[in-house]
Formats: sequence, C-alpha cells, structure tokens
Amino acid sequence: MDGTFDSIPVVIRPRVKGIFYNMATKSFEYYFSDRELLKVLCRKRVIFAKKEHDKIFHKKLLLKKGKTTIDDFYEMFPSRNSWLRLTKKERKGKSALEINAIQLERTILRKTRKLRSVPKEAWHQKLQDFLTDLKTNVIKGNYTVPKPLIIRQPKEKKDGISIYRPIAHFEYKDRIIISQCNKYLTDCFDPLFEDCSYAFRSIKKNGKSFTHHLAVEDIIDYKKKYGNIDLYVSECDIKKFYDCVNHGTARHIFKSRIYECESKDIKIDSRAQNIFYSYLDSYSFNFDVQGLKMPPKSKFGWVSEEELLEVGSNPAIDKIGVPQGGAISCLIANLLMHEVDKKVVNATIKNEQFYARFCDDMVLINPSRKECQKILRIYSDALKEIKLLSHPFTEITEYSKDFWKSKSKAPYLWAKNDRTQDTVANVPWLSFVGYQLKYDLKIRVRRSSLRKEIEKQIRETGMVNTLIRKNHNFRISEKAIKFRLMQRLLSMSVGRQTVFYPNKEGQMCWTAGFKLLKEYNHIKFQPRYLDKKRAMNLARLDKSLRKMDRANRPDKNRKTAQLNKEPKYYGSPFSYYFQFK
Repeated sequence: MDGTFDSIPVVIRPRVKGIFYNMATKSFEYYFSDRELLKVLCRKRVIFAKKEHDKIFHKKLLLKKGKTTIDDFYEMFPSRNSWLRLTKKERKGKSALEINAIQLERTILRKTRKLRSVPKEAWHQKLQDFLTDLKTNVIKGNYTVPKPLIIRQPKEKKDGISIYRPIAHFEYKDRIIISQCNKYLTDCFDPLFEDCSYAFRSIKKNGKSFTHHLAVEDIIDYKKKYGNIDLYVSECDIKKFYDCVNHGTARHIFKSRIYECESKDIKIDSRAQNIFYSYLDSYSFNFDVQGLKMPPKSKFGWVSEEELLEVGSNPAIDKIGVPQGGAISCLIANLLMHEVDKKVVNATIKNEQFYARFCDDMVLINPSRKECQKILRIYSDALKEIKLLSHPFTEITEYSKDFWKSKSKAPYLWAKNDRTQDTVANVPWLSFVGYQLKYDLKIRVRRSSLRKEIEKQIRETGMVNTLIRKNHNFRISEKAIKFRLMQRLLSMSVGRQTVFYPNKEGQMCWTAGFKLLKEYNHIKFQPRYLDKKRAMNLARLDKSLRKMDRANRPDKNRKTAQLNKEPKYYGSPFSYYFQFK
C-alpha cells in the first residue's frame, strides 16, 4: 500500500439487502422552496425558544429576573398567543417540539394564504424578506460559506492541562443553507451507502430508520443465529475523527460519488457541489484553530504531526479537519467511511461476519478469531488509505477495569468470563453506541451515560440551591420552587407525555435514548439508581428550602413544616424504572 487515495477504484454496483436506489431524486430548488424553508424556520424558532427558556429557567424563579434579550429571529413570526392549536387527536404521539412547530407553520400559512398574500403585518414582511434574501444567492449559485466562529468546549483535564474541543458556530442563516444542502446531498448519496452504516442516514432498512437502537438490535439478531457458539468481537474508535479529515481525500471521494450517481442518471446540482467545496474551504484545524490564542495551561486536543505524516497527511501543507457543528460534516463522515465499509463488507472470508459502524465507532463480530483479526486488518488498512487514524488496539489478556479504558480493542472472546480459550480472555460485555450488551443478550447502559445524567440532576438542583443560599428574593413560594424544579427533572428524564401517551417516539429525554432497555428488561439496577439519585437531589433542595430566609419568600406567613407534607414521590409513571418495566 502506498498510502495514497488515488489508487482506490470507484466501485459501482446495485444496492442489496432490501435497499434500492431512488431514481426520483428531488431537485436542488425543492430544498430551498418557501414551503420547505418555512418548515425549517418554524422548527428552529421552537428549538430556539426552548433553549432560551432553559437559559432563563432559574431567572424566572426570582423577583428581579434581570434583563432578557429578545433575538431578532423572533420578529419574523406571529406572536405566540395567536398560534392555532392542534386537536387532541393530532397531538397524540407527538413531542412538544413537533406540536409547536406544526402549530406555528399552520398559523403562518393561514395568515399569509400559503405565503401568497401581500404582507400587511411587520412579521410577515420580515419573514418574506428573510426567505428572499436566503434564497437569492443560493439559487443563483453565488453563495459562499463564511468562516465559522470557533468556540472552546471543555473536554477533559490531563496532567494539569485543560483540553478543549473546537466547535464551529455558523450564523443561523448559514446553518439553514448548510443544513438544506446537506439534506439534498444526503438524499442523493445515501442509497449508495452500505447497510452497516447506521448514522446520518435518510433512507430506511426493511422499514426501520437507521439508528443506534437498530444497530444493537442487529447485533442481537446475529448473536441469536449462533446460539452458544463462541464469538469474537473487536471494537474501534477513530482518533480525532472530524479534526483529522484530509480535505484532498474528502474532495476526491466526493467527486467519485458524483460520478457514481451520474452513472445511475442522477445529476448532482453544481450549486450543491460548490457549497460542499466552500464548506471545506471555510475551516481547517491546522490553519484556523491551532493559531487561536488560548488561556494558560490549556490547548485544543489533536494528534501528533508524526501520526498524520504516517498516514500521508502533511499538516504543514494539507488542509486538515472539518467543522464540528456543521451538518455537512456528517455527510463527509459517511462519504469517507463508505470507502472503508466497502472493503470490509466485500472481504473474502469463511464465516458470515457482523460489521456495524455508527459514524466513527465500529464493532466487528465473527465466530473465528483468525477471521476477525483478518477483517480488522482490512479495516485498519482502509482507514490509513483515507488518511485517518484509529486508537491503538488493546490486546485483552484479562477482563478488568482496564478493558473499559481502551477505546479500540483487538479480537476478544465474547463469553462468560470464567473460562479461557486460545489464551484470549473471556469478556462478558461488548460496548457500542451507549449500550453495553452481555453474551446472554442482557442490556445495560454505559456507565459514562449514567454519570452524565446524574451530573445533570446535580447541576440543575445545585443552581436553585445556590440562589437560595445567596438570599435572592423569590417571586414564587417554596412549593412552587420545588414543583418547577421537579417538572424540569421529569422532562429531562422521562419526557412530558409519559402519562398520556405510552408511545414516546421523538421525545427529547434520557429514557427515550435507551428505549431498548424496555424490550430487553434485564437490568433493573441502573434506572432504580437514577431514581434514587434524583430523590437525593430533591432532598437536598428540601434542606435548602427549610433554611430559606422568610424575608426572601412571597408567602412569608407559610410555615416551614408544611414543606414536609408535600409528596416525596410523584408516582411510578414518572420514574426512570417504570419506563423500562
């Protein structure tokens, strides 16, 4: 292997496994039509309002709330109290975000006669001007993606040095254009991708959307085929994936996929191609991030120059890295990794293998350790061909805490950990996309996911406790303070529609992110532990409320003892454990 990508041939073949190419691809203009852009804007308006509400949640508890800035973005929409309401039947099974977005869109369409009437209100004129301005340069092909603002996001602390992750922030108008272009390109390229790719897909597999849940379900189905036969597993995580994408490689692969689409009579619009290239030109880690001024004892984490040179990327010359936070980066991930997927899927081996990839995370399963190792080498070599690096593969000689610290693992025996075969340690669990799956198909949540949820509980409760300790004047009673915090914790954990609608699809809450626990109800400790931690945080709040200065309460005559009479437990429908029972 010479380490260059130019030697990789373009493979053109029909889709298999139940997915077929859709020859009726929508035009580029469709994604920038008024109706499509309106849907996007309504959704962004609702998401934007929720984020603002989350920011000022604690301010609203106080008598003096301070200044609240209203973004100009709101001025393009009718006032909230004029929105049409969905019927009870229409609301069923939809999240609050979906309901509000549909209500806003319907209101605008009715008030503007489906966007055809002459503007008579200020918001309508601003909305029309925004849509015209957004579309003009894009449709004419004059749009160029501007350089994003780089935001430092804390990641970890190592040897006294604070490590940050660079997050690219585009203005909301640019985010809309980038997102719509990404939708167009994804719809064009997606049918070319392999079924083993589960992230950022727009089509379905056998009627099911590609998600991390589906990936784990497919692992379970594969394991069931082999029953008690020993299986070997390898896991891989790519080093600094988005920060190490070589622009030259990304451009070459993008052109290859365009040729493949054209061979199927699907022409990729030149305006979308220009936006893709402009997106690449707007950012690179080595030229746009590394030179930024950083606080003392802090830095952006990256790989070494030697590692990049080893795979053929020269940080002194090549542009390396794509924006974390831009929609097209997700497409770039699938375009690059598709080259790896093809080599793994088409490899000649003796046994039926299982290979799944969710963005840069990979799991490989095979009944033969030798075959598993062979495929892993193919995977590693293919990564180097597209100039990416994996974390070093750890040889598992003993199942211990060190097993969970390694990000990439050489083939290990996925079995009960009381026996050894061929000097390979038996490991009872494999880890993939937030789930951990046992050899007997019991499921649990990765410990880090539990820890993050508990940290959110502590953070939300701690901020209210801090306001109480600092003797702020509250505009609501202790009972209302506790009620509002409880509602916030419930929304984060189990969603808002649990009691009314059992179907929680689309809910933005912790339990919806691990819905497979309900279908494979084996692990009861974890959700009960989260319930216990939430109760402990509310107990912390009770303690602070009892010490609250009477002068800072609106209900100064209320007795503190009344706090003890309020419910300590809101009922099973609101518990983590009940969601998976």
